[in-house]
Amino acid sequence: MNLRNLLCTTLFLLIPVTAGAAIDPYTLLRLDQAAFRARPIAMMPVDNLDGVVMVVGDRYAIVRVIRITDRGMQVLWRSSALEGGAIQEIFVEDLDGRGGYDIIVRTQGGQAFVFDDTYASRWSSVNEDFRRVNAMTIANLDLDPAYEILMVADNQILIYDGDQFNREQQFVQVYANVLEVVVGNVDSDREQEVVLNNGRVLDVITMDPEWETQPFGNMISLFDIDGDGIDEVIGYGRPGEDTIRIFDVDERQEKPFQ
Repeated sequence: MNLRNLLCTTLFLLIPVTAGAAIDPYTLLRLDQAAFRARPIAMMPVDNLDGVVMVVGDRYAIVRVIRITDRGMQVLWRSSALEGGAIQEIFVEDLDGRGGYDIIVRTQGGQAFVFDDTYASRWSSVNEDFRRVNAMTIANLDLDPAYEILMVADNQILIYDGDQFNREQQFVQVYANVLEVVVGNVDSDREQEVVLNNGRVLDVITMDPEWETQPFGNMISLFDIDGDGIDEVIGYGRPGEDTIRIFDVDERQEKPFQ
């Protein structure tokens, strides 16, 4: 789980889960803490039933969708063991923009899988012409309703559309030591950038470098810390460190909490 998902789950401490029932905030806090330690976990959209629904991956390459209420836990779906070993990362997003949701999974062995809201398989990277997906994220990179899957695979950036899963772009630049990638507006040009945890910030269209600095951390997220309308890069888990660091890309510097 990356820091973005952690912030999203924390919001459930502040709002009722459904119109008719709310989970004890301390229960949610424990779930939030467990999610941060477990990492391969994501929240499902709120529905009209009790509790919260989470997607959880384990080290046995299995993904589960579970509903958690004050009465306990119910497993709604369990995948078969996915190729590539332990589950590394999970996203939930409406990839094709038609109003449903998809579960997007990456394994430690570098394979990616997409399941729809009936849990049927939509796509996987198993038969693609690369060996390993190092990192991936979901973002809307163009003007159509569908999202794109942006991934670093075999140290190159690839972009797939989230509807038909066609490979829209592949860039020749090589990016080593990438563990996470995020997309957002991190400078004053109002266009999105691609941010790699290894300290590189790229133009989202051309992938030309906009800034290169020290590694941000093993995990990264984007959040507007100072309220200026531009996201900062939040880095966590640098080797030998256990602290959160903040980088202002617009000002090209690391900054303290204020």
